[in-house]
Amino acid sequence: MKKLSLNKILDNRNLLISSIGVSSIGDTVFNITIMWFIYQETQSAISTSIIGVL
Repeated sequence: MKKLSLNKILDNRNLLISSIGVSSIGDTVFNITIMWFIYQETQSAISTSIIGVL
């Protein structure tokens, strides 16, 4: 069984944390874009807020 060095473990942890951050930013941009599109199509703040909550 191979032993991982401390540097390799820390590199993997940093990659995991940064990938979670990038994913969160992408999810936020996607959600804002969907709500913006719904508002542009319906001109209804109620419809936009319902989509935002769902």
